[in-house]
Amino acid sequence: MKIQRMPLVLLGAIVAVAIAAVGSYYGFFAHDDGVQKHGLPSFAVGAETVIQVHFFPGQPDDYSNEFDRSDVVVEGVINELLPAKWTTTDAGPPEEITPEVMKDIDTHIRTTAVLDLETVYKGESIGETLNFSFIGGRVDDTAYVVEWNEGFTESARVILFLGQGEAGAPAKMVDSQGLAPRMYLLVEEDGSIKGPIQEVDRETLLQQIQPNSNHGR
Repeated sequence: MKIQRMPLVLLGAIVAVAIAAVGSYYGFFAHDDGVQKHGLPSFAVGAETVIQVHFFPGQPDDYSNEFDRSDVVVEGVINELLPAKWTTTDAGPPEEITPEVMKDIDTHIRTTAVLDLETVYKGESIGETLNFSFIGGRVDDTAYVVEWNEGFTESARVILFLGQGEAGAPAKMVDSQGLAPRMYLLVEEDGSIKGPIQEVDRETLLQQIQPNSNHGR
């Protein structure tokens, strides 16, 4: 098994691709012996090549600006993760995984998640479910791991700030809806809301993203 060591500029390319959170991102590919040593998710264990991205997302105190910038804001539970895909024109891997290749914002692995919708805070209703894709996943013996995105697991409850447009173009390569997270929050079993840095008070959040959100969908 190889763990690739590649420099990656996340401030531009990965922010545009993953749109995973607000703030600055710095990335690198891990270089150490053994997957378990990195605490990588189970899907990466046994992979011949592991591309691991570390990034440090910012977390706003006020989510109203992020709400305005997002096309869709919803809350729900992930009921299924579909097979991951390469975001290349032929859906196949590059001939060789190199730093130059991986800097291409159109060349990475994405996983599509199926979300059971509970509340729509912004955006048209799309039925009872919604598909979105995030950067990360495994195709054959290549695993692409993005730390904060490891929270996207089956049965996870999330609050998603989703975008489309040019920044969502790679998402369209793996899912026709083309929705990708600008950022997201995890909702724990006890109802607490976990951000990448700190917990978020639900009442305060709802006041920021939709004054009448207590009425639900």
